[in-house]
Amino acid sequence: MNENDIQALDALLAHADRHNSFVGMVIIADGACPQPTPQEFDMSQPLVESKTLVQGVDVAKASKDQLIDMLKRLEKEETDLAAIRTESTSIQARIAEIGAARTAVARALDA
Repeated sequence: MNENDIQALDALLAHADRHNSFVGMVIIADGACPQPTPQEFDMSQPLVESKTLVQGVDVAKASKDQLIDMLKRLEKEETDLAAIRTESTSIQARIAEIGAARTAVARALDA
């Protein structure tokens, strides 16, 4: 720690003392904190990535035939649920989920 660091730390502690507040800190000696090696960060890869999974399948990696089969299955499930005459908010919610899944699959198919 240099003189500026010590003065800043003293000022922080004095401020905390005047306001009856607690200051928690950890002081790490120079070189004691491990530094990441260049191999740990692959900047060619995206930092954040989002995928669209439909029934566990990444639609971006699925073939056109797989996407068409997914649409068939989703439409059949939606039709089967819609045929249930008993009112149910759970069934309506599931139908809405299937609709969103169909839209995602169709977008991937047309991409």
